[in-house]
Amino acid sequence: MKIKTKLALSLSLLFALTIALAGLAIWQVRQLSSDTSNILVANYQSLDYSRNMYKILDEGGPDFERAKFSKFLNRQLNNVTEIGEQEYTAELYDDYKAYILSPTPLRAAEIRGDLNNIMKLNMDAIKRKSLKAETNAEQSVLWLSFTSSFAL
Repeated sequence: MKIKTKLALSLSLLFALTIALAGLAIWQVRQLSSDTSNILVANYQSLDYSRNMYKILDEGGPDFERAKFSKFLNRQLNNVTEIGEQEYTAELYDDYKAYILSPTPLRAAEIRGDLNNIMKLNMDAIKRKSLKAETNAEQSVLWLSFTSSFAL
């Protein structure tokens, strides 16, 4: 085999390794991006809805703005993403309906408890997903380091 052929094959192999490394890097970055966006979208919305309902309930007392509360409650009903969140949201809905019929401090406390449960569940989910994203980031560094070392 001539030197020119050997050189062409070597450069082709180096080019292929470089393309593979770039592809792996792009795939890993997309994976990390997916993990972080997954954390922010649904869980943040649930926290925001719960915080707004809490605020409306605290500021208004028995004469709180039902239309605003109902708006955030309906948004929460359509944003159930975590295991157990459906049950907490259903309890919140039931307690809200009971509060409208009889606005007592005990019923308001039940609503606050439901909101706290939803917020805790979503904060725990954010923490869990964040740890998963960190693990994926560490694996990405490992894979990219291994592939780079092999290419070099």
